[in-house]
Amino acid sequence: MMLARGTTRCSGFRLVVLCLVATAFSGPTASAETAVQAVPEGEIEIDARSVEIDNENGQAVFEGDVRLRHGDLVLRCQRLVAEVGDGQRLVTVEATGGVGIEARDVTAIAGSASYDPSAGVLTLRGQPQLRHPSGLLRGRVIVFRIRDARVSVEEAHGVFRLR
Repeated sequence: MMLARGTTRCSGFRLVVLCLVATAFSGPTASAETAVQAVPEGEIEIDARSVEIDNENGQAVFEGDVRLRHGDLVLRCQRLVAEVGDGQRLVTVEATGGVGIEARDVTAIAGSASYDPSAGVLTLRGQPQLRHPSGLLRGRVIVFRIRDARVSVEEAHGVFRLR
């Protein structure tokens, strides 16, 4: 169903963002049903109760029990905004509303999160906490570099288990 020129809204679909964007941004009449059927393996997968795609502004807004999976990363939230750049490449993801994250042996919670999939960098804000088998980190901002498992924390407070 078209909401406005260049905007598509769908409900209850499993979507893969890069494929969805490639399909949705090919024209204002593209639908999520087409994107779902054309999903390739190994991309960024997003489940949500609904999605609104704004073709003109290169944006997709997912709402309601959102779950993003990209490699080892699983991000859950209530609202996720995906921005698409040149070449239909996913540039950033902004998550809000009860953000929860799992990546390898790390779990985290935060009020909001931004994710740069090309760099593999996840930034947590809003009383973020990051748990690892060796301890807990809290701070004002936590930046997690997923590929090399590096973490930096502003205004850090940690509790660690020493062996």
